[in-house]
Amino acid sequence: MSGSAGAEASALSTDNLSTVERMFGVVRRPRPTFEAVVRWPRSAGLLVILFAVYFLASAALYATRVGRQALVDQWENTAIAFGQPVDDARYAELQRLSEQGLAYAAGTALLNGPLAAAVLAFLLFGWFTGVRRGRASYRQVLAIVAAGTTLLILRQLVSG
Repeated sequence: MSGSAGAEASALSTDNLSTVERMFGVVRRPRPTFEAVVRWPRSAGLLVILFAVYFLASAALYATRVGRQALVDQWENTAIAFGQPVDDARYAELQRLSEQGLAYAAGTALLNGPLAAAVLAFLLFGWFTGVRRGRASYRQVLAIVAAGTTLLILRQLVSG
């Protein structure tokens, strides 16, 4: 490594990174960022940001007539895929439910964000500590999963 690049990576791997530094570091310098995350495992800030981005993107969409119609179409396609018929009465019910788009956005943001990260971290923690005999703490695994969600946040921003 060149002098300045090596010093930058070294400083990054030993400093206690802020939430924003973790987010940028995952994209720009993943290895030293994840090394720092393992040393100082914090996940709450990233999980809050993950929830907020999912919620705001979904809420903005479901606040529009087109977004609510897309939600109804999504629910209809899901019902049909699971073999449930969607008659006129059921379709009207889906349209009524789509008026609760903000509540739906909050629920899906919670499920797809912090809860999904916690479950994934639990599964990975069990795998690495139980099956692989690793020495990571659940807090470290959750922090790694939370940091990794930065890429999901970017995807949501770009596609939303």
